[in-house]
Amino acid sequence: MPQTEVSPAKDPWLTPRQVSQQLGYRSKTNHSVLRLIKSGALRAARYNARCIRIRQSEVNRFLAEASGLTC
Repeated sequence: MPQTEVSPAKDPWLTPRQVSQQLGYRSKTNHSVLRLIKSGALRAARYNARCIRIRQSEVNRFLAEASGLTC
């Protein structure tokens, strides 16, 4: 499956807290998102021990797979 390039302006980097809000998690902690990253279900960039970022396109991919809408 070819991967299409997306402009960085249209594909922003998100914090785990922002992803947690998008996924509808009610917890004020990021543990659920961090578990998804650790399990490999959600790809992320780790810049150091405290700085993790996830692309919006990766969140969209995860949501599509979770809802069964993958092509």
